[in-house]
This record gives sequence, structure tokens and C-alpha cells, in this order.
Amino acid sequence: MTDGLLNCSPAVAIMEPARRAFRRFRAGLRDALRAGGANVVRDYLKCGDLREGFARIRCPDCRREYLLAFSCRGRWFCPSCHSKMGIQFGEHLRASILYPVPHRQYVFNIPIILRTYFEYDRSLLSKLCHCASRSLLKSFRTAIGLKDGAAGAVMTIQTFGD
Repeated sequence: MTDGLLNCSPAVAIMEPARRAFRRFRAGLRDALRAGGANVVRDYLKCGDLREGFARIRCPDCRREYLLAFSCRGRWFCPSCHSKMGIQFGEHLRASILYPVPHRQYVFNIPIILRTYFEYDRSLLSKLCHCASRSLLKSFRTAIGLKDGAAGAVMTIQTFGD
């Protein structure tokens, strides 16, 4: 029953050109890819592929069955898994952590000329987050005239793009 499904899975057909392209890309890079980068791509290429594992789901009412392919659970690289995890994290924040008060979003950008330092010394990213958090807290305290007070922050780091 599953042989036909495993061979004609949409994930298999869509990802095959990506697999070939990654092999060519990896061969051209040699050792320039960040540590773990190749593993992330390999996991992504397996995501949703029934040949890599699946769960059999059966409806208790109608007894109909279908196969659910395992996901890579890769944040940031796999758009499907990242989207799902982002939604789950946001719901967790809303339901369990954040108070029902107004919230604000702030975005800090690193000037292009400084990005090279962060690329080669990843520990600078956590230091940057601490600096941003302290700056926001100081700004809030000054704006509302309090010497002390606490602000909550959920911070994420994006290291892709230009």
C-alpha cells in the first residue's frame, strides 16, 4: 500500500531538484559552509519526505487512514517548520507569559560595515541583545520618569539576508 505513496509524494518530486543543487553547491564550497550548516540543509531536504519516516493516522470515526511525513523541525531554514514553531511560540507567549497590556515591537539593525564581525564571532550576537535590552530599559525609565522598574523583552536574532 505504501510503496506507491512513497514514490509519488509531492515532497519527493519538489525536493529532488533542490537535492541536486545542494550537492553541486556543497562541492563548490568545500569547507566554507558554517559548522552544522550542511546538516541543517540535509535535514530540510528530508522534511516531509515519506521515505524518511512517517506516522500512520487513522480516523476513529470513519477508519480512514493516511500517512503523515515527519518534519525536520528546523527553525529559520525550513519555511514550513519555522512558521509552525513561530505560531506555537507566539501562542505560548500570549497564553502563558505576556500580560494583557499594550506591546511594542522594536527592530535593531546592524550596519553593513559591522556585520562581518558578527559573522565570524557569533558570541557578539548575545552581547548585542543584552545591549539592546539595556538601552530599551533605560529609554523606558527615562520616558516615564522612574529610577527603577522592569520591562519584559522577547528578543530574537536574525542572521540571514543582506
